[in-house]
Amino acid sequence: MKKSHVAAIGAAVCAGFALAAPSAAQDAGAQDVCDIVSAGTADAPELESRSFAAARARSGAWMEAQSARDDVTITESGLVYSVLASGDPAGATPEPGQYVCVHYRGILADGSEFDSSCARDEAAAFPSDRLIPGWVEALQMMRAGDIWELHIPPALAYGANGAGDVIGPEEALIFRVAMIGPLDGPVRPGVDCAELE
Repeated sequence: MKKSHVAAIGAAVCAGFALAAPSAAQDAGAQDVCDIVSAGTADAPELESRSFAAARARSGAWMEAQSARDDVTITESGLVYSVLASGDPAGATPEPGQYVCVHYRGILADGSEFDSSCARDEAAAFPSDRLIPGWVEALQMMRAGDIWELHIPPALAYGANGAGDVIGPEEALIFRVAMIGPLDGPVRPGVDCAELE
């Protein structure tokens, strides 16, 4: 793939998201969390249980709203995606474990960005089978030049554990992913997307 094509794909995925406004159910879930936090820490076990329940409810409402859109496909696992741009329909999809070069933006359902190759201005290379289940599933269907928006339910993301301080338990995640392409050659540390330029 030519360097200009890589830049064009990167620019497309790095463009802003237009996220839907939170539904009334999401607002109610957010209010529940605020009430719980304001109540203090004396009831810590109850707080933890109710927080998970509130997060699960918010994520469920978000995923339900996204699933109702006309422009999405829903897989058997519950992954919701829309195709924003298509690459070569005859292009190869990555083999399990094959490194892929992508540009991506990761967004929480509240619209805040938590990770972005765009912010680093550098495409990322990942093994196609060692990511969260929602990514693994999507990457196996994508071809070079494809740009998809993924709505990943908690069960296909980080589930009850969350990830660090940024992604809470039971969070639904949104990713805009541009598949620059699978990388040829053996898996090795320090794989560089420049191979595709």
